Amino acid sequence: MYGMNATYGRSQGIRLLEAAAQELGLLFTRQALRPLAERQGLSDGHLSQLLSRLNASGQIAILKRGVYAVQSPLYAGEVHPFAIAAALLQPAAISHWSALAHHGFTTQLPEVVQATTTAAVITPEMRRGRALRPRQRAVWRVLDVEMRDGRGAGIAGGESARLVQYALRYGVGALIKRLGWSLERMGVDEQVLAPLRAYPVTAWYPLDPRGERRAARSPRWHIVENLAHG
Repeated sequence: MYGMNATYGRSQGIRLLEAAAQELGLLFTRQALRPLAERQGLSDGHLSQLLSRLNASGQIAILKRGVYAVQSPLYAGEVHPFAIAAALLQPAAISHWSALAHHGFTTQLPEVVQATTTAAVITPEMRRGRALRPRQRAVWRVLDVEMRDGRGAGIAGGESARLVQYALRYGVGALIKRLGWSLERMGVDEQVLAPLRAYPVTAWYPLDPRGERRAARSPRWHIVENLAHG
């Protein structure tokens, strides 16, 4: 009897998923799904059960509470990362490096989608006390741009140990290796640099992303030393 009920429940879930994909697309909210559920005679509690089963079976993914993305191989197509960002943040606008790359104003491909919102946002890192404070993030993003342009040595002096800590939390290999290369040439102690050097990467990063790639290489830092002025 239990097996029959489970099969019946799954078939209802698939019917609901088909209706959602056809009418709402591959990204939808519980609020938008509610009229479709009512059309199929589903109570709010039954809807919750079906969504839980669809998630457990890998048919959908829960992006955040009340926001879902279709994962089933039965439905062709891929949800654009910008659409996911917009679903996670309301109101929101795609911004920073993501916007520049989208409009062709930079050759740097961002590793994450960056969006700006006026709403208060609490991330898992904030709950664990590991997120950078706003002033730290602002300083670090400036340093990120400077390092991309090969000008990091001009602003990296001072609290080197704290910069190393920020870099590792920021988690971008190119920036970590460029920073380590620059700090080493500024005479920073090897003990401070060790975590940067140990950070695992496979790619080689040019000091000047716009410069010639055929230049001397630093195996110690996985850096292509292609600055025009050495």
